[in-house]
Amino acid sequence: MESFNLGTTSIKQPKACQYRICVKGAYLRVRADWKAWKKILFFTLRKSGSLRATGSRIDLCLTIGLGTTGGRPYFSYVRKSCYANIGKFDAKVYNTAFKWIVNLIINLFEKKIRDKLEDAICPAVDTALTKNAAKLNKLLVGNLHLRG
Repeated sequence: MESFNLGTTSIKQPKACQYRICVKGAYLRVRADWKAWKKILFFTLRKSGSLRATGSRIDLCLTIGLGTTGGRPYFSYVRKSCYANIGKFDAKVYNTAFKWIVNLIINLFEKKIRDKLEDAICPAVDTALTKNAAKLNKLLVGNLHLRG
């Protein structure tokens, strides 16, 4: 990751013991090196280069809940409450002789790539929150005493 800016964040309480957390206007730039090869008969074609992808005006909102079970506080993630949007996406290939044609192909598919990335954000958030629920409970509400 070359650059990351969280943008602005907000926390609202739409219902008792629920919190809507939103990040608006985030920015992310990543860089990756790539290598490709193809063997044709007795020849091996090898190419390598760099890829830089930038996402800007990224928005993400999700709802978490805080409750009690047996007098102990707990954290929960409200499924289907996630919203993600990538306002602008740009990807470019560098350091290769064929960069012009590869960048032309990428430009043809940038909207589809952006849409696929948007569709992948909420499931990734869901997986991360589910996988780390015990840690989040300890971190977020370990010392809270809620009455409910």
